[in-house]
Amino acid sequence: MGKFLDTLQQVGKVSGVGIGFLGRRAQTKVKPAVIVAALALGDVALAEAAVKGGAEAVMLPVPDERGSLAEWIKLQEGVLEATHSGGAAVGLLLGGSQMALEADDLQAAIKMGVDFVVLEMMAPARLLGLEESKLDKVVMLSIPRDEQMALFLRAVNLLPVGAVIFEPALTAEKVRALTLEAYMRYRLVRESLRFPALVVVEDALSTAEVKMLVELGLQGIILRAAARERSDVFRERVVALRELLEEAPRPESLTGEVPRVGDLAGSPSVPQPQPQPER
Repeated sequence: MGKFLDTLQQVGKVSGVGIGFLGRRAQTKVKPAVIVAALALGDVALAEAAVKGGAEAVMLPVPDERGSLAEWIKLQEGVLEATHSGGAAVGLLLGGSQMALEADDLQAAIKMGVDFVVLEMMAPARLLGLEESKLDKVVMLSIPRDEQMALFLRAVNLLPVGAVIFEPALTAEKVRALTLEAYMRYRLVRESLRFPALVVVEDALSTAEVKMLVELGLQGIILRAAARERSDVFRERVVALRELLEEAPRPESLTGEVPRVGDLAGSPSVPQPQPQPER
């Protein structure tokens, strides 16, 4: 498990173990969710602003038109340094560039300070063959809508990845417009997966909307920076999201470890009849 997944695993857990007066635990706090800053470009000022605002990770999109992956990462050294100096993880959103990559490219990314990579479902399976504990692999996942959902989720749970990002991205309007059916579908998918889940958010959310996302069981929110957004404005957005998350603590049913794979993904366990002793 790398740095990014380790951070996600802390969601829902209590921090602060100091013993206060009369044996009470002092300053205990449950981590509500991880904030990932998704930058449009390798902007050092935006990366610094995001980390200072409370983001635990920064994600960069890798363009399709470029040289080798190692050469492109070298151009982002300032972003990697600014992010790591703030204690945050650095990830790459591979997108269309993933088709030409090999495991050696990911090995080079590790050496240059990349903590996690995000793959789309159309990524070549060979990229999952890299057995490197320092590089966390995350996959994009569209919410299935048909009767094959349970079988599909069982297959997703078999992938050697550590987290998923739900597609498509959400806006405040889309969160407000969630129907009961959509809410149940998100919860069903979330509770059927054996690893943490995140969602991309494109604009500012209210307290009620953040509370809704937390109740869906998400471990992380990816806040996308707007094109040409000023670093001070982006930092304010990160700070505002962090404050809203802290005001919307996770329900008790969502605290603790992430769900494990069940016998049938998405289905509650059914007690099996016990054999009766012979008379």
